[in-house]
Amino acid sequence: MLTCIATRNVKAPMVGHRSVLEPAWLVGYRFTTQGRSMLRQGYHNFRDKLFKVRCNSLEVVLLPNRYIDELRNIPEEKASPPKALFNKGLGHYVDMDIILESRLHVHIVQQRLTPTLGSIMPQLQQELEFALETELPDCHADGWVSINVQDLLARLVGRLSARVLAGPELCRNEEWLSASVKHSGHAFATSMTLRMFPGWIRPIVAPFIPFYWRARSDVATAKRLVGALVERRRAVESQQGAAYHKPNDLLQWMMDEATGTDASPHKLAHRLLFVSDASVLTTSILTTHFLLDLCAHPQYLNPVLAEITKVLREGGNFQRTMVPKMVQLDSFLKESQRMNTTFLMTFDRVLNAPITLSDGTTLPKDTHVAMPTDAMLHDPAYLPGGGDPNTFDPFRYARLRQRPENAHRYQLAMTDSTSLPFGHGKHACPGRFFASSEAKLLLCNLLLRYEIRLPEGQARPDNLLVAENLVPDPAARLWFRKRGDGDELLRSLSGVGE
Repeated sequence: MLTCIATRNVKAPMVGHRSVLEPAWLVGYRFTTQGRSMLRQGYHNFRDKLFKVRCNSLEVVLLPNRYIDELRNIPEEKASPPKALFNKGLGHYVDMDIILESRLHVHIVQQRLTPTLGSIMPQLQQELEFALETELPDCHADGWVSINVQDLLARLVGRLSARVLAGPELCRNEEWLSASVKHSGHAFATSMTLRMFPGWIRPIVAPFIPFYWRARSDVATAKRLVGALVERRRAVESQQGAAYHKPNDLLQWMMDEATGTDASPHKLAHRLLFVSDASVLTTSILTTHFLLDLCAHPQYLNPVLAEITKVLREGGNFQRTMVPKMVQLDSFLKESQRMNTTFLMTFDRVLNAPITLSDGTTLPKDTHVAMPTDAMLHDPAYLPGGGDPNTFDPFRYARLRQRPENAHRYQLAMTDSTSLPFGHGKHACPGRFFASSEAKLLLCNLLLRYEIRLPEGQARPDNLLVAENLVPDPAARLWFRKRGDGDELLRSLSGVGE
C-alpha cells in the first residue's frame, strides 16, 4: 500500500489507459494479459523519460537507461532489491520473508558456489547420467517419444541443482524433487491470483486458492527433509570432532557461516528451497526456450553440435574451463534469452529513503522502480552489432566475439547497462554463472544423446504472457529419439559419459 501511495506521488505519465475515464483497477487488471504491449507502448512514447505502469494493484516507475549506472551504485539500505521482489511476489502469502531477514544465500552463492564451479562439473555430469536414464526410460533409438519439454527440463535441473545444494542425500529424494520443482510454480500462481484482488480482501481469499496450500506444503516438506539433514550433520560433526569430513555443498557452506536465527535447521531449509526455486526456474526456462528455438530453426543444429564435439574432444571431461569455448552455444542461449525475456521488467528496487538523481529528479520513499528490460532488448539503439532486433539471429553474439576486443564480451552470464535479463551491478543474479554452466552441460548431453524435433507440421508454440512475466507454453511438447551413436560418441570424447 505504501509503495502505491509513493509511486502515485511521482510525476510521470501512466501508460495503458484506454481513456481518461478508465479506472486504475481496470488498467491493472488488463496488465495481466497486456503487460508486454503496455510496457513497450510506454517505452516507445517516453523512451528517455520516466513512466508508470500499474501491475494489478502495484504501481511501478520505469526509469530510462541513463539512470542505471547511478541506480546500481545506490546501497541496498536506500534501494532494496529484496523488498521489491517480496512486494511483487506478495511475499507474506508465499513465505518469502526469508529473503528479507538476511542475504546469507546471496553471499554463499557469490563467494563459495561460483568459485568452485570447475570442481563440481564432474559431479553434475555423473548425476546427469543417472537423471537421463531415470527421466527418459522409454526413449530409444527405434522410435520417437512425445515429451512435455518444460516438465522434463525442470526435473533434470532440479536433480542437478539438488546435487550442488545438498549432495547425494537430497538430489535423488523424490519428495524433495517434487517440492523443489513445483514450489516456484505454486507460489507464482498464488501471488498472481491474489494480485487480482484489492489488498484488504487478500487474507480472506488466500485460503480458498489451492496453490496457496500447495506452496505451504512444499515449504513444510523442505523444512522436514532439510531440517533433519542439518540435524544429522551436526550430530555427526559433534561425535567425530576434528575428524569430521564436511560435505562440499551449499547447505554445508550456509551451516558454517549462519549465525543467530539464520542457523536454525528450519531457516536453513527454507533458504535452501528459495535458492532451489531460483535455480530451477532460471535454468529450466532458459533451456526450454533454447530447445524450442533450435527445433524451430533446425539449420543451426549441425554448427552447434560440431562446436560441442570439437570442444569436448579437445578438453576431455566436461569442465568449466571448456564452457567459454562453446561460443556458438552461448550465443544461441543469449539470443534465445533476448527474444524470450522471462522478466519484462528487471532491476527492481523499492526505495527505503527518498533519492535525488543526478538531473534533479526526486523519487519519494517507498517508490518501486524498475527498468523496461524487454523493450530495451528490442531497441535497435541498444542492440550490439546492429541489425533487426525483432529477428532471431542465434549467432549474433558469436560474430561479435570474433573481434579480438570482444573475445570475452557478450557472454550469456555477463551483464551491462543495456542487457539486463540477469540484472546488473552488485545485485545482479548471483547464480547466473552456475545457471550458464548447468544449462550448457545439460544441453550438450541432450543434443549428443537425442534427436529432438517439433511435432510434425507444428510451429514453435507461442509463449505465455502473465503480467510482467513471459514463460514457455507449459503444455509444449517435443519429440525425442535416442541417437543410435549417442552413447558411443560420448564415450569417444575422452571419457565424457563414462
